[in-house]
Amino acid sequence: VDTTVKLQGSDTVTLRLGGHKSLAQLTVRDRAGHVKTVTFGDKAGNYYREVIIQAEGSTDLTITYTLLSGVNITAAAIVVT
Repeated sequence: VDTTVKLQGSDTVTLRLGGHKSLAQLTVRDRAGHVKTVTFGDKAGNYYREVIIQAEGSTDLTITYTLLSGVNITAAAIVVT
């Protein structure tokens, strides 16, 4: 999954991510060049993560969710409020 989300002011992005017998990597980049990357998963079963990102002013976030190894990953929802 590779998507860009436009945020205004104090918007919040909620990511609902998961997978099955895999390792995944989530990378979030903003327009100013700040980057945050986390790796998570479960090689033995299912997993689910809810990630909440609070905007600090208007920006574009590029969100990349990548399968590193294993069976599959799922981006169940990307919600901006």
